[in-house]
Amino acid sequence: MKTYKEWSAQKKDFINFVKPGDEIDSEMFNYFLGVVPPRQMISSGFLCGEPYSHDTETGLALYEAFYESPGGKYYFGGLKTVREFTDSRKREYTLRKCCRTCDGHNRPGWIINSSRWTRCPECNQKK
Repeated sequence: MKTYKEWSAQKKDFINFVKPGDEIDSEMFNYFLGVVPPRQMISSGFLCGEPYSHDTETGLALYEAFYESPGGKYYFGGLKTVREFTDSRKREYTLRKCCRTCDGHNRPGWIINSSRWTRCPECNQKK
């Protein structure tokens, strides 16, 4: 798990500190939620209010995405456009890896799919 204290101590750019799908602590989740009003919110997460950068092909703004699992764990979802964050018809799994609650696929885990938390398909196949 990546923590706010570790990130603050290393003085690295946030994007260089985490990768999409990394679990983060609640302090980091709440920090980004409170820095500026969110650009977009859904029941399981939000986009930061200011763009981090822009997509070189489309010119669309890219925002840092954050998610909360049903079990109360927090994850960094990577850089997303507003459309990628909200359009469930065109979006692939936002977090491609199973969350750590599945414990290596020994117990069912959760992933984000179309703006909702769903059971990890790999975990379901093991049942």
